[in-house]
Amino acid sequence: MKKIIALASAVILISGCNRKFNSDTVNGNSTDITPTPAKINVTLKRMASPATANFTSIVVDVVCPKALPGGNDWSEKDVNINASSSTFQIVSGFACNVSLKSYKDTSGIIYTVKSSPLVINIDASGLAPITEAISYIKTLPDNSVDPSPWYFAAASPTPFGIILNYGTDPTSVTNALANSNTSMIPTNVIQAGPGAAAPIATPFNLEKTQRNDGKADYSLLGTVSGAKKCQIFPAASVPDFSYNTVNNLMNASTGTDCPANMLSGNQGNWNSFNNAGNQVIIWGNKEDDKEYLGYIYLTILAQTPLAP
Repeated sequence: MKKIIALASAVILISGCNRKFNSDTVNGNSTDITPTPAKINVTLKRMASPATANFTSIVVDVVCPKALPGGNDWSEKDVNINASSSTFQIVSGFACNVSLKSYKDTSGIIYTVKSSPLVINIDASGLAPITEAISYIKTLPDNSVDPSPWYFAAASPTPFGIILNYGTDPTSVTNALANSNTSMIPTNVIQAGPGAAAPIATPFNLEKTQRNDGKADYSLLGTVSGAKKCQIFPAASVPDFSYNTVNNLMNASTGTDCPANMLSGNQGNWNSFNNAGNQVIIWGNKEDDKEYLGYIYLTILAQTPLAP
């Protein structure tokens, strides 16, 4: 009889900013420096797997050693990551350790630590080596316990892109991470506009994650600030990026309105847009005393293989 091995994965993707500190008043008459280090938003994306259900919540402990003045550690305990927000924070510019305490899927199954938790050691550049496969206990919705152990492991094949993988066989779990075909496809944001102040963007990446069925999932990652409007156009419908052309396109709203979260740049799923061919994203900012929009645009070529 062949052994059936269940596998599932999640991708943690991270973006952030620089460290900073605030000065606060203490006891009403003296001033002290209260550390408020800048945080990195960590976004968790679960890769598609027919073997398991998607998560509803994941609980982690986070420790960033010596990230505070005086060599003190920064930490947060029992951080809940839910499927709707899929984010938690670590300190920017420091190595941090993320311990997986529990994983709950949409069917109500909960995986909890058997003895010691899986610890993902993320260095300051966002990389993490493949961990050992760590055993977890599977509790069913009726509170009965699956006697078979389940194993979790993690790795970072790209900076600030952590893959969490789990299944019933520890070797298969770690081998899948070693053979992962997750890659970051760089894209460029070009700023233009003599009118209103153009929005500001971080470098963008289009993340490609290969699926077992031969297709791929795509996620657009980056941040934008100062945008009041965002639209996506088929590349063929944008003849040039002159001020007149872009302003006419944006004022006529001939493109597709960006998903709400994309006004600030973050777009977790690019699958449908990738399947539609080459695309152009334009973010615009309008000021009452300026004739033109200030704008930035991003051209994204369609990738292969196609998404589901």
